Amino acid sequence: MATAELLLGYSNWAPVVLILGFLWYFLYPYFVTYRQIRDIPAPFPAALTNWWLLSVCRRGNRYLIVDEIHKKLGPLVRIQPNHVSVNDDEAINAIYGHGNGFLKS
Repeated sequence: MATAELLLGYSNWAPVVLILGFLWYFLYPYFVTYRQIRDIPAPFPAALTNWWLLSVCRRGNRYLIVDEIHKKLGPLVRIQPNHVSVNDDEAINAIYGHGNGFLKS
């Protein structure tokens, strides 16, 4: 009940709690959950949220944007906080080969 009152504006702390919750929602996964792939380059919003890729897909030019990002950032690029796009001919067998342990999507 106290949380509902806090969020409904009964307290001066409501804006602070909302801002901290917003920051926690985006920064916790970035620093804790996906720390193993944090060094892979990504466009700024794509490193923190899935909304970047959603907006690119909604515009209908995902393949063009991802290709441009690969040209700019290299063969490995994160296009979502937990999604790595690979643009390397030699990596096809390593990723899509039989019994290699990679998840394919």
